[in-house]
Amino acid sequence: MAASDSLRLAALPLRTLAFGSVGATLTFVGAMAGDSVYILKVDNTTNQDLIGSLFGTQDEFLLPSLSGMIIDVTANKTNNAQGLFLPANVRFAVRHQGVAPASGTVGVTYLVGDNR
Repeated sequence: MAASDSLRLAALPLRTLAFGSVGATLTFVGAMAGDSVYILKVDNTTNQDLIGSLFGTQDEFLLPSLSGMIIDVTANKTNNAQGLFLPANVRFAVRHQGVAPASGTVGVTYLVGDNR
Protein backbone atom coordinates (compact mmCIF):
# COMPACT_ATOMS: atom_id res chain seq x y z
CA MET A 1 0.00 0.00 0.00
CA ALA A 2 1.34 3.39 -0.96
CA ALA A 3 1.61 6.06 1.71
CA SER A 4 -0.98 8.11 -0.18
CA ASP A 5 -3.52 5.26 0.29
CA SER A 6 -3.24 5.24 4.06
CA LEU A 7 -4.24 7.46 6.95
CA ARG A 8 -1.83 9.04 9.37
CA LEU A 9 -2.78 9.50 12.99
CA ALA A 10 -3.19 13.18 13.91
CA ALA A 11 -4.00 14.75 17.27
CA LEU A 12 -6.64 17.46 17.33
CA PRO A 13 -5.91 20.49 19.54
CA LEU A 14 -5.97 19.75 23.26
CA ARG A 15 -9.24 20.51 25.02
CA THR A 16 -9.01 21.48 28.70
CA LEU A 17 -11.31 22.25 31.60
CA ALA A 18 -9.92 24.04 34.67
CA PHE A 19 -10.73 22.68 38.14
CA GLY A 20 -13.10 25.56 38.93
CA SER A 21 -15.34 24.63 36.00
CA VAL A 22 -15.84 21.01 37.07
CA GLY A 23 -19.33 20.91 38.55
CA ALA A 24 -21.72 18.42 40.10
CA THR A 25 -23.36 17.83 36.69
CA LEU A 26 -21.59 16.71 33.52
CA THR A 27 -19.68 19.57 31.89
CA PHE A 28 -18.15 19.29 28.41
CA VAL A 29 -14.38 19.52 28.03
CA GLY A 30 -14.05 21.77 24.99
CA ALA A 31 -15.58 21.26 21.56
CA MET A 32 -16.70 17.98 20.02
CA ALA A 33 -14.15 16.08 17.98
CA GLY A 34 -15.66 16.81 14.56
CA ASP A 35 -13.90 13.79 13.01
CA SER A 36 -14.10 10.05 13.62
CA VAL A 37 -11.91 9.33 16.64
CA TYR A 38 -9.55 6.34 16.74
CA ILE A 39 -7.88 7.07 20.07
CA LEU A 40 -9.21 9.11 22.99
CA LYS A 41 -6.86 10.26 25.76
CA VAL A 42 -8.16 11.83 28.97
CA ASP A 43 -5.97 13.19 31.79
CA ASN A 44 -7.30 14.16 35.20
CA THR A 45 -4.69 16.29 36.97
CA THR A 46 -7.20 17.55 39.54
CA ASN A 47 -7.02 16.65 43.21
CA GLN A 48 -10.38 14.80 43.11
CA ASP A 49 -11.71 11.64 41.48
CA LEU A 50 -14.10 12.52 38.65
CA ILE A 51 -16.77 10.81 36.56
CA GLY A 52 -16.49 10.90 32.76
CA SER A 53 -18.89 10.50 29.87
CA LEU A 54 -18.32 10.12 26.11
CA PHE A 55 -21.34 12.21 25.11
CA GLY A 56 -22.30 13.99 28.34
CA THR A 57 -25.49 11.98 28.74
CA GLN A 58 -24.64 9.40 31.42
CA ASP A 59 -21.92 8.44 33.91
CA GLU A 60 -19.53 6.00 32.18
CA PHE A 61 -15.98 6.21 33.55
CA LEU A 62 -14.26 6.70 36.89
CA LEU A 63 -11.29 9.05 36.45
CA PRO A 64 -9.12 8.82 39.57
CA SER A 65 -7.27 11.94 40.68
CA LEU A 66 -3.87 12.46 39.04
CA SER A 67 -4.42 9.74 36.44
CA GLY A 68 -5.17 9.22 32.78
CA MET A 69 -7.23 6.99 30.52
CA ILE A 70 -6.72 5.91 26.92
CA ILE A 71 -9.38 4.32 24.74
CA ASP A 72 -7.71 2.89 21.64
CA VAL A 73 -10.41 1.39 19.45
CA THR A 74 -7.88 0.67 16.67
CA ALA A 75 -6.48 -2.16 18.79
CA ASN A 76 -9.58 -4.22 18.02
CA LYS A 77 -10.06 -6.16 14.78
CA THR A 78 -13.49 -5.80 13.18
CA ASN A 79 -15.24 -7.43 10.25
CA ASN A 80 -16.23 -3.99 9.00
CA ALA A 81 -13.88 -2.59 6.35
CA GLN A 82 -14.10 0.85 7.98
CA GLY A 83 -12.88 -0.45 11.33
CA LEU A 84 -14.01 0.63 14.76
CA PHE A 85 -14.03 4.31 15.76
CA LEU A 86 -15.85 6.79 17.98
CA PRO A 87 -18.24 9.01 16.00
CA ALA A 88 -17.39 12.60 15.09
CA ASN A 89 -19.95 13.95 17.57
CA VAL A 90 -18.09 12.53 20.58
CA ARG A 91 -17.63 15.26 23.20
CA PHE A 92 -16.16 14.17 26.51
CA ALA A 93 -17.70 15.51 29.72
CA VAL A 94 -16.80 15.27 33.41
CA ARG A 95 -18.33 15.92 36.81
CA HIS A 96 -17.15 15.66 40.40
CA GLN A 97 -18.57 13.17 42.90
CA GLY A 98 -19.65 15.58 45.62
CA VAL A 99 -16.36 17.31 46.38
CA ALA A 100 -15.25 19.93 43.85
CA PRO A 101 -11.58 19.87 42.89
CA ALA A 102 -9.37 22.67 44.22
CA SER A 103 -6.53 22.35 41.71
CA GLY A 104 -5.59 20.91 38.34
CA THR A 105 -7.27 20.47 34.97
CA VAL A 106 -8.91 17.85 32.80
CA GLY A 107 -7.33 17.41 29.38
CA VAL A 108 -8.88 15.59 26.43
CA THR A 109 -7.05 14.68 23.23
CA TYR A 110 -8.82 13.18 20.21
CA LEU A 111 -6.63 11.31 17.72
CA VAL A 112 -8.12 11.03 14.25
CA GLY A 113 -7.16 9.71 10.82
CA ASP A 114 -5.79 12.29 8.43
CA ASN A 115 -5.12 11.48 4.76
CA ARG A 116 -3.39 14.76 3.86
